[in-house]
Amino acid sequence: MCTQSQPAIAGAAEQQDGYQMIESLEVQNYRCFKDLQLKNLGRVNVIVGDNGSGKTALLESIFLAGGLGPEIYLRTRAWRGAGERFQVSIDRDQYEGLWRELFYSLDQNNGVMIRFKDSESGDRQLRIYYEFNETRLMPVDYKARSAYESGDIHPITFEWRTEEGEPQKATVDVTPQGVMQFPQIKNLYPIMFFSTATTFAPEENAKRFSFLSRRNRQESVTQIIRSLFPMVKDLSVEIVAGVVGVYATVDYLDEKIAVGSLSAGLAKYLAILFGIAAYPKGVVVIDEIENGFFYQKYADVWRGITALASEHDTQLFVSTHSIECLQAALPVVAENPTAFTLLRTERRDDHCVVKPFAGKDLLAGLQQRIEFR
Repeated sequence: MCTQSQPAIAGAAEQQDGYQMIESLEVQNYRCFKDLQLKNLGRVNVIVGDNGSGKTALLESIFLAGGLGPEIYLRTRAWRGAGERFQVSIDRDQYEGLWRELFYSLDQNNGVMIRFKDSESGDRQLRIYYEFNETRLMPVDYKARSAYESGDIHPITFEWRTEEGEPQKATVDVTPQGVMQFPQIKNLYPIMFFSTATTFAPEENAKRFSFLSRRNRQESVTQIIRSLFPMVKDLSVEIVAGVVGVYATVDYLDEKIAVGSLSAGLAKYLAILFGIAAYPKGVVVIDEIENGFFYQKYADVWRGITALASEHDTQLFVSTHSIECLQAALPVVAENPTAFTLLRTERRDDHCVVKPFAGKDLLAGLQQRIEFR
């Protein structure tokens, strides 16, 4: 069963400054990518492209390589609308049906490989494959089972490797009672993923605000919020009807108000900022950054997340469909082009490719109002 819809955590900045960041990415046989290799990734990586060209798959590949366990893929599957809850009959077809879309061209005979190189910790690799040499026998209900159904499965394995330490394997077994077991690993890479389906639970925002406040690190977040939402004078954690949340002091109200009640965009922006600030030297992945914001706020959104990412040595991977949102990044890109990389996804027949553009090329294109999407 998978019911997660919160910002997901599997746990950087300019190499020339000595910060930790993902420098390169290699993806084989994952979803729409047959063989993808990217180099010279930046502190802020902006992903654009047509529907179905691999933007979300690219973001997911980085997230999956971060770790946690096989359950992390089921989260991404749910975010794509495949359902947050599922039941699996005890047969091979239903078991493999959960994992089939992981594999390029749905070919489960070729395993998935995702590898990225970190400027500080080196290579990190994820392999996903079936243990064809192993078989799990399932109890058979002969009255209910169709003729084509199999009473055994080959278990799927997620295997993470780093330059240091032993490989960590997480194999999805099924008990004789038909219950799937999702083991987790310990060596996680600090990654937070904000999908388009992410909900912003007040408890999560409150927990992260409290984390920053106890360390006197909340003021930079508060200042960024004031620039985007001038009516907000201060933020605090409050409890109302037993529910803890972040509340805003607003200049035209006598009492504080829950940030979600004031603005859904404010709640989203807070969650993203808290993610960046609470997980320094990590990676924050944001799918369709423009959702929930009025177009005139796009420039401030870019300025806020990039400034906070710089302060906390956090690397960003951000996708957008909006030309207005992309164009609004121009002033921020102009201040530090070397911090940016543009990744344009394209579909070619049965597979997708990614064209990288250096920050200086992105800047020139934005200045000339070139259609990057």
